[in-house]
Order: sequence, then structure tokens, then C-alpha cells
Amino acid sequence: MSLSSTATAGDFVSFLASAGPSLSERIAGAAENDGPPIRIIIGNEAGDADSIVSALTLGFVQSLAKDGSAKSVVVPLVSIPRADIALRPDVNLLFNLAGIDAETLLYIDDALVAEHLLSMQAVQSTSGPEGIPRTLTLVDHNRIRGSLSHLAPLVAEIVDHHEDEGAYGNVTIDSGKRTIAFENRHATVASTCTLVAERLLRNTEATEVIDGRLGLLLLGVILLDTVNMLPAAGRGTPRDEEAMQLLSHRTDWASLAAITPSLVDTATATKIYPNGTGSAPDRAELFQALSGAKNDPRFWAGLSVADCLRLDYKKFAVPSQQPALVSSIGLSSILIDVDALLSKEGFRSELEAYVKLSDVGLFGVLTVTFSDGKPRREMLLTGPDAKVVDSFADYLLNHPDAAFLEVSERTECADEEEGGMRIRLFRQGNGKGSRKQRTTTPPPPAPPTMSGYPLPPPPPGQRPPAPGGFPPPPAGAGGMPPPPGQGQFQPQQQRPQGVGGGGMPPPPGAPAGAPAGQPMGMPPPPAMRAPAAPGGGFAAPPPANNQGGFAAPPPQPAGRGMPPPPGQPMGQPKFGGPPPPGQPMPGPPGQPKFGGPPAPGQRPPQFGGPPPPGQQPQPQQQNPQSGGAGLHQAMGNMNLGGPPPPGGAPKQFGGAPFQTSQPPAPGQPTPGFNPAASAPQPGFNPAAAAPSSQPGGGFYPPGAPPGAPQMKGSGSDPSLSRQPGMMPPGMAPPGGGMPGAPGMQSMPGMPGAPGMQPEIFQENIDYSIQVPKRILRLTSQHVPSSASLGHQCKVPLGAVIRPLAPEGRDEEEVKVVQPGAAGIVRCKRCRTYINAFVTFLENGRRWRCNICAQLNDVPAPYFCHLDEEGRRRDRDARPELSEGVVEFVAPSEYMVRPPQPPSYFFLIDVSVTSVRSGMLQSVAAAISASLDSLPGAPRTQVGFLTYDDSVQFYSLKAGLAQPQMLAVADLAELFVPAPDDLLVNLQESREVIDAFLASLPTMFEKTACRAAALGPALKAAYTVTKHIGGKMCVFQSVIPTLGDGTLVPRENAAVMGTPDEAKLLRPAQAWYKDTAVEFSRAQISVDMFLFPRAYVDVASLADLPKVTAGTLHTYPGFDRGVDGPRFESELRRALTQHTAFEAVMRIRCTRGMRISNFYGNFFVRGTDLLALPNCSSDSVFAFDLVHDEQSVGSSVVTVQSALLYTSSEGERRIRVITQAVPVSSRASEVIGGVDADAVSALLAKQALDVGVKTNLDNARNKLQQACVDLIRASKEGDKPRTVSGYAAPPPMQQPQQQGGPEGESKPVPENLKLLPLYTLALMKNVAFRGGTDVHPDERVHAMRRLTNMDVLASKHFLYPRMFSLHDMSPSAGLPSNSAPSDDDDDEKVAGQDRIELPRVLNLTVDRLASNGIFLLDNGIDMFLWVGRSSDPAILNSLFGVNSLEGVDMSQVRLRTSGNDFASRLHAIASALREDDSAQSLVAKVTIVREGDHGLESRFFWHLIEDSASFNGGTFSYEDFVQFVNSGGGAGAPPGGPSRARLEGVWGCRRRKGNLEGWGCHRRVDQGWGCRRRVARLLPVRGWVDRQEALRPGLQAVNSEAHRRRDLRLVECR
Repeated sequence: MSLSSTATAGDFVSFLASAGPSLSERIAGAAENDGPPIRIIIGNEAGDADSIVSALTLGFVQSLAKDGSAKSVVVPLVSIPRADIALRPDVNLLFNLAGIDAETLLYIDDALVAEHLLSMQAVQSTSGPEGIPRTLTLVDHNRIRGSLSHLAPLVAEIVDHHEDEGAYGNVTIDSGKRTIAFENRHATVASTCTLVAERLLRNTEATEVIDGRLGLLLLGVILLDTVNMLPAAGRGTPRDEEAMQLLSHRTDWASLAAITPSLVDTATATKIYPNGTGSAPDRAELFQALSGAKNDPRFWAGLSVADCLRLDYKKFAVPSQQPALVSSIGLSSILIDVDALLSKEGFRSELEAYVKLSDVGLFGVLTVTFSDGKPRREMLLTGPDAKVVDSFADYLLNHPDAAFLEVSERTECADEEEGGMRIRLFRQGNGKGSRKQRTTTPPPPAPPTMSGYPLPPPPPGQRPPAPGGFPPPPAGAGGMPPPPGQGQFQPQQQRPQGVGGGGMPPPPGAPAGAPAGQPMGMPPPPAMRAPAAPGGGFAAPPPANNQGGFAAPPPQPAGRGMPPPPGQPMGQPKFGGPPPPGQPMPGPPGQPKFGGPPAPGQRPPQFGGPPPPGQQPQPQQQNPQSGGAGLHQAMGNMNLGGPPPPGGAPKQFGGAPFQTSQPPAPGQPTPGFNPAASAPQPGFNPAAAAPSSQPGGGFYPPGAPPGAPQMKGSGSDPSLSRQPGMMPPGMAPPGGGMPGAPGMQSMPGMPGAPGMQPEIFQENIDYSIQVPKRILRLTSQHVPSSASLGHQCKVPLGAVIRPLAPEGRDEEEVKVVQPGAAGIVRCKRCRTYINAFVTFLENGRRWRCNICAQLNDVPAPYFCHLDEEGRRRDRDARPELSEGVVEFVAPSEYMVRPPQPPSYFFLIDVSVTSVRSGMLQSVAAAISASLDSLPGAPRTQVGFLTYDDSVQFYSLKAGLAQPQMLAVADLAELFVPAPDDLLVNLQESREVIDAFLASLPTMFEKTACRAAALGPALKAAYTVTKHIGGKMCVFQSVIPTLGDGTLVPRENAAVMGTPDEAKLLRPAQAWYKDTAVEFSRAQISVDMFLFPRAYVDVASLADLPKVTAGTLHTYPGFDRGVDGPRFESELRRALTQHTAFEAVMRIRCTRGMRISNFYGNFFVRGTDLLALPNCSSDSVFAFDLVHDEQSVGSSVVTVQSALLYTSSEGERRIRVITQAVPVSSRASEVIGGVDADAVSALLAKQALDVGVKTNLDNARNKLQQACVDLIRASKEGDKPRTVSGYAAPPPMQQPQQQGGPEGESKPVPENLKLLPLYTLALMKNVAFRGGTDVHPDERVHAMRRLTNMDVLASKHFLYPRMFSLHDMSPSAGLPSNSAPSDDDDDEKVAGQDRIELPRVLNLTVDRLASNGIFLLDNGIDMFLWVGRSSDPAILNSLFGVNSLEGVDMSQVRLRTSGNDFASRLHAIASALREDDSAQSLVAKVTIVREGDHGLESRFFWHLIEDSASFNGGTFSYEDFVQFVNSGGGAGAPPGGPSRARLEGVWGCRRRKGNLEGWGCHRRVDQGWGCRRRVARLLPVRGWVDRQEALRPGLQAVNSEAHRRRDLRLVECR
């Protein structure tokens, strides 16, 4: 391959920027059969600098190829979620130096990528976007693991420098598509970027120059990976050095002259470019800058324990044919020492949570730090089973294979409290020992050997296998050696002829039992060799002692990894590979072969399922110690370094037990594989038919002799010890079915085999137990039974939760449970709280967890007999067993420290802007009015701090006549004077506090200071309150310009309405987030009240309330007379409402599902623990619920939320919310249970996340596509199921038509009819709307408020209610006479007094009339639109004037009393702000006079059923409904013309029969112009009512979906 032309600076950047659009264009044209294929390039799952940069640069090199590959759409992916790029400081710095915008790249969690490239359908589909031909190129790894392993069939190329794991035999060296720089047990390059650089340099002319950005990226990564070629590190190779020298010489460094890096200071930039930015960088300084960023202690100190662990985490599966103690191992690599990790707050709890979430049997942490240029390595081992941890620890300390690591143990964590996980710490003396350098000195090159035996020469063009007896390591592992004899399969194209698909045969003279399928296996010493059997097989019995503690297996039939029987030629292939040229497929004549379809009339081969009819499954005898095999297998899988010992033992089938004791005496049997084991039979999978070695399903610990005590599986039930597929012949598993049948589930109470889901038997589920919707609202009443069904349904599964929502009308308070002698009953495995949906067994002596299926013993004090229905007799007497919401009083073990008193600390900006606006007066008045109602009396503590260009503290010590001000002007060396007197008891110091609040408004009335040192004030407040925590209220009027946290105005009108606008929605710096993290750890929550009169960078300031679980309020242009009542009511509510202090919340769900994302204000500790310093009755959170397995093994999915908090009275409590949701296998049932209100609320929160991370166009597109997909799925109905390959209709119903034009005519289900309306409202909401008329601060505030809204508030914010006041009924505004009920319509009555509301109108300009008055309310703002021709009597009642023409609107005030009309309007406005809380809010009503352009345009923003002029908002509601109903592919496109055309004239829904023009809401001169052009326009005065005259071709219909709003819609005939 050669390149077409010299790379230029613009080419590389343009390639990266165009990858997304090119992919979108290709997917959009998926229907074209002749379109180009897609080539995906992706690094390993850790996503380090090498993986990211090598993928990007290789993609660019491939895009320039002259050969056929240039026709492909090359898509390089960043192999981590988009949010995680912030956790790669070295990559961010390198991008910054090269001028690469990380936001323009494609990430694996981008919707476009996840749905159309990396999903399961990308492999299975043959049509649509998922059916586009595609290939996968792996860089920096050679085997896909984890969630992307299903993409294995797409792998077409590998570029890597780790040892070959032998996967993907179709990718051969001969084809040039398998480039793996690993030979003689060593990597020949330290970085994949070296391989990319070699390919780039090799395929360009020597006179051509390399793009400067491209060269810098490659050079920087190679420097990092080689540790700047430091000899002490032992990482660099000559190839790396040569690549770096050529890059330095060939790169066009002048192209970087225009780039000004922002992540390094000028001094550092000068060091990197000593001759200027247009010259070559200094290698040493570039390395120091990059490694400094990667190892920055401040960066690592700011990470939580979970973030440290997940930053570079890999999970390794143990491929064992037999059950093992360890089925998977997790490894995290971090760049801080173990001591720094141990010192992090919540280390043990977060580590345990992360290990449990990872679901591994062993978890290791590998640390590396550098001292004087030398690496210092340490290791941490932990896991749920202490015996497993100890076995691996013994291996590291005692086994000769690990000797080269020079491991010694640290004993700080050797002893762990009861019930905790065992933790072992180690120092590694040999700092060079890693996966790429297994010995300190590389051995000289040698001919391929197998432990001294010559191997047959490899086929031409194939690489000879590496010598030695150890398998290739997975990419990314490092630090520990494998056990002896463990290996993995080599690629088929690398095997010499005569080698079976299972691996290489043993050399002549190898012992009997050395499996032919073992690659690079280690035979025993020569004295143990057995004679060869005729025909090339080996058929000698194993020796009594093999000098290594491992018994050789007996002769086995030919199969995967097994030696051939006597007489079978060695050249016959085994399972998994084709035969050598000229040889037939093995097996009896007429029998189907593996790897192809069966012959005509033949039954397909069985894999792990029942045998064919008439054939009995053969029993499998297993070694009682086979469980220990998992340790060897796991260590070999990770291949963490170490040379083999001389004369090591051969690998056993399924592994051998881990031997830590002395070998047995001569003549004694060696623990190992049972010689009596029978061979697997055709059609019977040994892995699927491995019975438990002993009753109860236990396994022996590593190295234990026969008869030793077994290691019981966690919670295993002796009566249910066998798994399906492990039954003796003739015995079916409980529940029916055949043993080993596909889809069978493990028995309850037992952990299933890898990849299998344990079935959870749900009994006596009482669905009448429901959590009130005001607390928990799920998006669907049913959960899809499988991931594929979930994809078909297109329902965004999740929920919105408001854990402390106040009680509704006539509802009982949440019942409080005082634990008795049994304590709080919880599952011993997953820690789920006992709830109303668990199942009791054995007459009440045990209970099965409905989250993880664990069988738990019922504590004796908690025991109760069951009734005839299997329910506890005391069920109704125990709230935790009969209620969906319950609150436990937590015992002392749930307390980290004694409960602290409620604390309130106020930070007040006293700059001249705050004084003149009246903010100080309002703050003082609101706080003073709230003091008597602050929670926690008489323990409550308060404090105050003010700031401008200095910080003022106030001593409020009891007994003082007046408060004492203590001012500190030195912001750089700020100190806190008299800290003991700054936070005082409210009751004791009440008089001093009252005096301070009374004097505050006048204290700074003569100030002229315009600056505000917010950062120093926050640091001072933190010093005062960090010992106790509590609530901190910040009142800010101007942008911070002094001290820490200084911000500069960055609003730019040029980027408004463009994709770059998203940058203004992100924080300008990390200071506020870092500060907020410290606040959260100290249990301090921040409520921020902003009063801007100019830009204040809300995006940066909002990180404080977001991370600390606080709230954000803004009052632009604050004027006390207008905005004061609303602000004061909101502040009083924030201070006096029910508040939980020192809270944490965790949400669990039934196995098979998982919580993938959280939304709201919180800080995540670990992976799923939400830290909430404060949680109030207004706190709202949301989460996504996704399938974690291919199918859900339970008939019910349970979601449980647990909020642990301290009440204001000082009592530690746990609020547990549990909801059971039935599982359905029918798409129609899942979609029929969708709650459109909840879906729209959840979609809003998801789209906000997309909008901030990418841009608003993507957010709107996500909303639109989600709506189209869900409506389309609702019309498709239930797709036919397949049973044994034959289609079958859904049960109990007739097959439905699928898709196509017929599906478009099907009606939308009743429950989804309002979804298009809500979606359109979202797209036009101020949080998402396009255009240039939304201020960045205003948009960010709307986004933050929307993120924290519950479902009802979100609905009203998205689709406001508009009331017609001028013609409201006489009873409107008065208490309703109807009896209250649970079905009260929120559009008919409101407020605690059930005030009757006026008629609600749909949001279109057609509903307005010049003689009318209309009230519009979105839950935050109220607008009163007054027409020019309004009734003078009504105007006089409301405003005291007969007309608003010529009146100064700033002087107009709305009357609240004095006449009937004003009183009723005030009652309506007040009722709309009342909810179930005791603290009602005051509404601010903005008066909009018809014709006032400024205010009226804002009012029209909310009329979402009309088309708007911004991109993505040109749909009217009618157009959007047709667009959605057509599946998104027909009808008017966004921004397109109307769908109807009459005689060459554009149709309009506002046509009036006697007019020749078209009415429109846009004013032109003296009349109303029209947005739709016709031959001639006539001015039209007034408004044309839709109901008076409808466009031809339309019919007015009553819509059931709008029955509550009394609206009339139009739709096509």
C-alpha cells in the first residue's frame, strides 16, 4: 500500500472532523446496495494514549491508501465513553498541543456508533443501517473482550505489540493483515504508534513531509510508552528509537506554529519548543510534560477510588472446560502507590462495591510509580472469597514461576473485619517485570522450540510460534506470572501442517497425555517421556509422579485440546480448524463435520444440549479437585510474566489443581485429573455437562487433597446444588426440560456458569403493592424479557425518583420500622433490604432475594410461619413486607460518625450590583422570616460571611450586643479569624443573629466595589464548616473576578446557534468542580442563587450545586419589587423543607438488568453510590435501566432504592423504596405499558447529557429519533417468535403485519398519542431550541432545572398550560365543589384547596384573540398576555386602568385583591404554585401587552404547536405528527414546506374563507404577514380561529388524547 500524496496539516484534522458526518451520511444511505463498506478502527478497552492515538492515526493512514481500501468509510473510534476522555490528562494535553478538538471525535458510547456500528445487530443484520458491510481493525490488542466480544466475526486486521492470543484465524500473516510485533517472548516495539509510524514512513517518499499534528501525536505516545527510552525502564527498542528519529526529521513542524496550547503555561511551552512552536519539540521536555500530566498527583488525588480503578481496568475470562473457583479476574492499573490509594476516603467500601459490580472472582490492582527514573511496582489482591485470594498470594510468594518478580508481602491489610473482603498487598522487587518483558534480559533469538524439542517448520509466510511453555498475554495485563503449563490457542495459520485445530502436537517422545491441542505446552523431563504409539499417537499410562505435582491425563478421544487415540494420524484436525491440504474432514462417513452445515438428512451436531433421540448422554466423571484448575487457568490467561521452570509439567485438560504444598512421595497418587474419567461423547459438550464433584456443589480449594473440606458456593442450596446441564443421565432438572438444553437457567441460590443467567422463581407477587407515582415513576409497566426485545420495542427504560417527596392528599406518612433483635434483614450477597416481593421458603426459615436470587436464612427473632398461600402470617403487621416505601431506623453500625446538628451557612455577595438591585434586602428578609422554621431546633447552627474584594467574617457569639465584623483583605493568604465563633447555635445566639440581619441591608449601602471574590469566600466557608457539613447558601450577582475561581466573560455571539455553542454550556475551568468534590466529601451541600445583570458564566458556577446535590436558581435583572416575592418564597422553601443530611443512595435491580446512567445533582462514589450531602423533598434523580444479559431469567424485575441519611432530629434512617415490575416477552405489552409523561422526562435528561457533551443539534436529533422509533415500534406490534428455527405467532393473538406501508396506517396506541407533542415541545424548549436568541446563562439554567424536575413539573415546563381568563366560568378561581379523588386532573383543579382552573388551550397562536386575556404557566414563569381589544372592565379590575395603550408597562402592577376578578386570578396563580409541600411558592407574573415585540417574542417561544424559525424547530405540531407517523422518512422534512398544496398555492391551517391571503402571527406594517407565500397577500387584522375555517383536505376531529384539554386537532383524511 502506498499513499497518494503528502499529508498536509489540514488533511489530518479534516479527516478526524469528517469521520462523524461521513458515517452519518453512509448510514443515512443504507438503502443503497452499492455504498462503500465501513472500516472501524478501535483500540483496547482500557483506552490509553496508545490505543486512542494509534486508532486515529492508523485510520488517517488507511484513508490515504491508493488501493481498494480507500473506498471504505474509515471510522476510527475512541475506545472509551465520551465522558471518560476527561480522565486521560496525557491524551488531553497531547491533543491540546496538536490542536485536536476531542469533542469532534467518535466514541464508543455515541448514539450513532453504539446503535449502528457496535450493537449486536451490527453482526446479525443484513439490511438497514446495521446491515452495511463493515470490518474491524484492532489496534493495541489482538482479542476483543467484554461488551464488544460479539463483534469478533468482523475482525479483518490486527496491529498490535502484545503476545498473540491466537484469535481470529481468518486474519493471517500472509495477507499482511496480522501485524503483531512480539517475538521471542518479548515485544519488539513498545508502542503500537511505532507500528503506525513505520507504516506511514514506509509508504511515503523520503522527500515527503509528515503533517505536524500527526507527527506530534505519534512522537508523544511513543515517548510515553518507551519512557523516553530510559534504560532503567527497559521499555524502548531500536525500532522505537528509529521511528522517533524519522518522525523528528520528516515532520513538518512549521505547521504547528499557529497552535497556541492552553493546557500548559508559557514556560512549559517554551521548554517543549525551545526554538519556537514552528520547530521540532524537545523530546525530553515533551515527555516530561506528558508524563507529568499522566502522573499528576493532583489529578489522581481528585479521583475517587472507583475512578482510579476504572481508569485502566480489564477483565479476563478463564476459559476452562470444567467448573473452576475463578471464572474471571479483574485487573486495574493505576499510577499512584498503594498507600495513596489506601488513604482515599471510603477506600474499603468503594473497593468492595467496585469488585461486586465487576463480578469477578479475583481482583488485582497493579500500581507503578517512578523514583529517580526507576519504576516501583506494587500489587493489591482482593476478592469475595478469601481462600482464592490466599491461594494466589501463595503463588506469588512461593512458586518458582513468580520468583523473578521478587515479590514480598506488606501486612497492612492482611486482617480484615468480619464480613469484609480479604486484601493482600505486595511489593515487586523487579520493577521491570511486566507482560512485555518477561525476563530482565531478553534471550537471544533461537529457532522455534518446545522446551528443547525442535518443532516442524511452519508453512511458508507464517510466523513460527514463540518458544516456551506459556500462553500469549491479553493486552493490557502486567505484573504477575502464569502458573506452569498454562497456555492458550495459537492462530490457525501459524500452526505447522499436521497440527489440529486444538493446537500443536507434542514432539516425538512427549509423555502420554500431553494433549495434542496444547500450544507451546511444556513436556516433563526426558525421564518421563513415553514411547510413541503406532500412527503418531501417544498411548502410555501416566507415571505415578511427574515431579511437578500435576497428574497427566489418560488417553482421550480426539477432540478439542485432546491427544488422538492410538492409530489416529496426528495430521487429523481437531475441532476449530480445517484439515491440512489434501486431507478429508475427520469423523465417520456421513457424519456432519464441525464448522459447516450438516449433510442432507443429517441432524446438526449437538453442542451442550441434549443428545439426539435414542442416544443417551454419557456421564462425566470429574476430578474432585477440579475446582482448583481455575487458579492455574486464570494465571495463564492473564500471562503476567515469568519464564517456565525447567521440566515443567504438561497442561491438563481443564487445568490442574494449584499445588502449593510439597509434591507427594514416590508411589503416592498425585492430585490431578481422574484417570477414570470417561471421554466426552459425540454431541455432548463436556463444558456443559460438568456435574458438581460433591453433593452440594462445592469445590475443593487449591492444593487441597482428596477428601478435604469443600468451598461452598455463596449461598448455594444443598437441595438445589445441580445446575441444568449437570444432571446425571435420566434425570431432568427441576422445572422440567432436558439437561443442558439451550436457554436453561441455573438453579436459584447458585451462581450460574459464565454467561448464564440464574432463574429467579417469583412466587406470590402482589402487584397491588405500588410505590406512589410522586415518588417513583417508571417509563414502562413492563420490562422486555430480552435485550433483543428491548431493542425492538425502542422503549427508553428507566425511572424518575423523588425519594423524599411529601405525602399526597389524604396519604399516610411513610411507616417507620424499628429493627428488633434481628436487626435490619438484608441479603448477605447483594445487601438488598428485605421487602414485600421476596419469597419465603422452607416454611419461613429461608428467603430468596429478589435481586440476586440468593437464599438467605431468616434470623430466629424474625421467624414466622407461612400461611396456606406461602406468605408470612405477620405480613400485614410488618410494613417492610407489605409496603412499597418504608423507613428503617438505622442502628449504630450505619453511622460513620455521630449525627451532626443541621448547619446553615450563608455567603452573600455585597458588591454594588447586589446593593442597588435590592438583593441584600431580600436575602436578609427571607432568612429572618425562616429562622423560626429551620429544621433541627434546638440543635441548629448558622453562620454568615460576606464578600466583595475582601472577605468579611461575623462573630455571632452569644452574649454580644452586636455582631463583630472581621475583614480579611489578603485573598492569596486567606485565614479564618476566630473560627469557633463563626458558626453558632441559633437558639443561643438568636438576638445577635437578628441584629445582624436587620443591619445587613444598610451595612454596605455606600460601597462602590464591583468585584466579588467568590473563590476565596468558598474556601473560607469550607474551613468553617468542614467539621460538621450542612447546607451552604451562596448569593452572587456578578462574575467572580478575584482570587481562586476567577472567571472571564466568554460569551460569543458568533458561535450562538452553531455546534460550537456547546462549549459555552460546559465549565470554563475545573476549579468549581474540584471544590465541589471536596465539599461533598465534607458533607456540605451548596444552594446557589444568582442575580445576574450581565454574563456570569452559569455553566462554570453550576458545578457547585450539581456535585454537592444542591439547587440552582437564577433571577436575571433582579428587581426587588418585581422578583423579590418569588425569590424570598423560594429561599424560605429551600431552608425550611424536609431535608436529609449526610445522605447516600444506592439503586439496585434484579440480575439481568443494570442501572447504566444516573441523572441529577450528586457525586458518584464508586460506580453506583450517590453521595448526597443534602437530599430535600424537592430532590429528583433519574436513571437508565438496561439489559445486562441477553435475557432476564426472572418473571419479575425488582428495582430497589435505599437512601441512608441523618434526619434533622439527629436520627439515622434508611428510606427503602421497592417496586416490582413484570417481565413481558411481547413487544405490544411492553409498549402498551409505556408512560409517555415519564418517557419524555427521561428523554429530556438523556438529551441534556448529549447536548452538553456534543452539541444541541445532536440532542434534538436524539429526541426526534427516539420518538420516531417508539411510534414505529408501536405500530409494528409483536414480531413472530422463532421456535427451533420455525416462526411462531405470539401467544394468544394473531400474527400482526410488520412494518411497511401497512404499518404506517395503524393508529398510535392511546398511551403514546401525546409523545410527539411532548417531543416537539422538548425540541423547542429553551434548553434545546436553536437560533441565536437564547443567552448561554439562560440556557444552562434551564438545563439544570430540567435535569432536576420530576415528571409532573417536567411536563408543565415542556408543555405549559395556557388558560383563557376573559371568558372563564364564574366558578374558576374558587374551591371546587367536586369530591377529591386520586384521578383529579391537574388541568382542572390545583392547589391544596382544589381551586378550579379556567379552560386550558393548546399552545398555538390560533388560540389567541385580540379581545382576550390569557395566562401561560410553565411552572417557573407566568405570562399574562393582554390583547389590544380586551374588555376595559377586566383591565380596570386587574390593573386599575381601562386600556394599556400608551402606558409604561414597568409601572403596571397586577392587583391581587379588591375585586372578584383580581381575587380569583390571584387564587389561580397561587394554586398553580402550590403542591403537597407546606412551603408554597409565590408566582412572578410577567405582563405581556399585545404588540410589545420583546416580551411577546418570549411569550411566543412557548407556543410550541406553531413552527419556529430556528434549525430543527420548523415543524408545526401537525407537520411533526405526520412526520412521526410516516416513520421519519416521509412527510415534510425539518424546515421543509407544508405537506399540502392546493392549485399551486401553499395550504395553511389558518385559511379563512373570505380572505385571499393567509393569516400569520408575524406582524408586518399594519397587518399580519404570512410565512407561506401565495400570489398576493392581503393584510389581515385580528386572529383567525382554527375552528372557524379549516384548510381543505383537513377534518376537525376530537382526539381522545386531548380530551382533558377540550381541544380540537386536525389530521389528514
